[in-house]
Amino acid sequence: MAHDNKIYLPGYFLVILWITLCCVHVFASEETSEDGRKRISVCSSSRSVSGVIVVPKHVIYRVDPRFYSFGLGCNLHWNSDISNPIIANLVKELSPAFIRLGGTLCQAMTFRDKDVGIPVKNVTLTSQIWDDLNAFLRDPGLDLIFDANILLRTENDTWDPTDFTELLEYSSSKGYPLSFELGNEPNNYPGKFNRSVSPEQTAGGFKAMRHLLQQTPRYRDALVIGPDVGFGKVIAQAEKQYLKRFLDSISRTTDATSIHFYYHDPSTLEAQLAFLTDMRNLNLFGKVLKDLRALVRNHRPGDLQAKWVGESGLFTAPCRLEGISDRFISGMVWLDRLGLGASLGIEVIVRNRLISLSHFGLFGHGGVLHVDYWSAVLFKRLVGTNVLKVHLEPSGNTTVPKTCRVYIHCTKTQGSKYGYQPGAVTVFAINFNLTAGVELSFNSTGADLFLLTPTRPGNVTSKYVALNGHELSLNKASDLPEMPPVRLEHPTYVLPPGSMAFFVVNVTDFGDCRK
Repeated sequence: MAHDNKIYLPGYFLVILWITLCCVHVFASEETSEDGRKRISVCSSSRSVSGVIVVPKHVIYRVDPRFYSFGLGCNLHWNSDISNPIIANLVKELSPAFIRLGGTLCQAMTFRDKDVGIPVKNVTLTSQIWDDLNAFLRDPGLDLIFDANILLRTENDTWDPTDFTELLEYSSSKGYPLSFELGNEPNNYPGKFNRSVSPEQTAGGFKAMRHLLQQTPRYRDALVIGPDVGFGKVIAQAEKQYLKRFLDSISRTTDATSIHFYYHDPSTLEAQLAFLTDMRNLNLFGKVLKDLRALVRNHRPGDLQAKWVGESGLFTAPCRLEGISDRFISGMVWLDRLGLGASLGIEVIVRNRLISLSHFGLFGHGGVLHVDYWSAVLFKRLVGTNVLKVHLEPSGNTTVPKTCRVYIHCTKTQGSKYGYQPGAVTVFAINFNLTAGVELSFNSTGADLFLLTPTRPGNVTSKYVALNGHELSLNKASDLPEMPPVRLEHPTYVLPPGSMAFFVVNVTDFGDCRK
């Protein structure tokens, strides 16, 4: 096969990824378009380049349509925000998705006021708040996961399902569709609650939950996910043992095995930024997922191999993340995490959170829209459920750059806002190099480009984002603006430093994406 501009394989298209050997100089100018939106013109120049061929080969995994999902905390601070019409309107763009009501404080929460008996202030989930939440999720078609309180215990130190049964009966009478979890990071209870719940006790609680669900017609076949063991940069031996013992005890009770993932928190914003642009750190997520795959493969039945990241964020102390989690860099890390997770067979990833009083939600308190909402919208619009294997083939003496991440899925075509048809392929790429660009070349007839850059090119701590040079913001009616692609008729394109992009190659004849 010759490496020239006319490369063809039956049933496949090729993407040529050219790696800039010299620094790509980027400069910008700002102007205002006729519709009043800021337009940022990004220019670049490069000299010597050599090539790397990226070949999408075949479908390797199929993720859940709700793959990119979102969490709500059990502090219930979001209660006033779900009645905000702006949030109610904008959240429609995130469907389909799971919304997980879960977290540490769920282990201090009861349905209607009861004493939990642990050294944390009780949280009361009133029937009114519960009704409001279910009403909020109904219109956009978001699916609720409820994380039940496993620290409600009997005298024999088994899970006491009395409170859960009350919520179950109430929800059934209302016709609320629900999925369920039990507990939150049970391996961390000694440090958080001065309580211990063994893996076998956790599994016993799940079995009691499944028994109750099977006795409730509406929830007989409800999805049950667990145990949500908490992990950091690596799966430590103690965490592996907790999950292994749980899986060996759970039998066929749960439908998916879930873990949580966060990085441990660097102390300063400068250290956090350096951490998130060091590819060795970003690769730790993949190492944890490979450990999870091995545990599930060896300790779960063959038809119950589903793996979830049931909660995830950037760092373990999100309250200190202003300047990082609400900035452009967060969207870059999240897009990489989604691509990496899907390529390793994870079916669902739940982002913590949808709405937050702090800086790490897609929405802040009062309807504040954080910058990586925009990349989430494009992911939902463009990325389908079929994950393609990517083969990177260097050309000449070059190597594949570690700072450029490339993932490929079949394009989402059902209900496509852009009219894409089965057979199209979506390539999404993130350039973590903050000083040098990457030149991408397509040997197809062209591609649709959705380029996301900070409004100041290279400034990944920007609060503002531009799509194809136009700053993104809500219009006067608080609706999303038009978000059209730019058509690339030429075969090459420079992905600027510190940017991310979606390319839709609308070939319509890539066989694995026509099914």
